[in-house]
Amino acid sequence: METATWQRLAADLPPGDVAAFAAVVGRLIREFTGKQRVVTLARYALFVEAAVRPGLRPAIDAARARLAGLGEPLLATLGSTDPPAHFPMLLALIDGLLGIQLVSPDDDVDPEAAVAALLHGFRAGPSA
Repeated sequence: METATWQRLAADLPPGDVAAFAAVVGRLIREFTGKQRVVTLARYALFVEAAVRPGLRPAIDAARARLAGLGEPLLATLGSTDPPAHFPMLLALIDGLLGIQLVSPDDDVDPEAAVAALLHGFRAGPSA
């Protein structure tokens, strides 16, 4: 599911358009915590299971590597100064937003603002 989502995301976006990227991610977060809530909860359950069953980790690591292969070039087109370092940060933000919405849904949540702020920070490069 994630790989197909990132492929669709990369194909539908004009290069360098942070606002468009943030809007798409916001829609995905709403979809994954709404219509796709059960699938997202299953994904989280798999991660918890992998924490106690190391044999599951290679499949998760391989999926993350495939995601990075799609996401890092996308971040580069959005102006990231270090896509390999920034991509895990983006995933952490998305996972956090998903987790919060799954536990405590908020109709007024604004994931677009959070994603856009992070992406603008990625453009600034390392802090002094």
